[in-house]
Amino acid sequence: MNLANRHGVSSNPVLLVLALVICLISLSLFVGFLTPFLASIVGVAAAANLLIAFNSGNLIHLYTIFVAVSLALLGPGAYSVDAKLFGRRVTVVPPRKDKNPPLNLSSL
Repeated sequence: MNLANRHGVSSNPVLLVLALVICLISLSLFVGFLTPFLASIVGVAAAANLLIAFNSGNLIHLYTIFVAVSLALLGPGAYSVDAKLFGRRVTVVPPRKDKNPPLNLSSL
């Protein structure tokens, strides 16, 4: 909202729609709906807010950018709406098939 105040946007319907969109995106991220897509939108919006209205107090947007990028890369959790819609994905790491066992340094 600081960008809207800085550029003199004072019409209440615009701010109301903007606040409603932010609330819907936040709620969707909370329940895990379209997580990578919406997290990318949040990251781009925070980067734009940081670059357009830059001052030393806006460095908190860096935290928002880092969280949005990590959330976009990690994806939704196991109990999210995306997991119910698209199925839960589990990463299985196969055991090592080395001929030589790992070196045991505790016996030395």
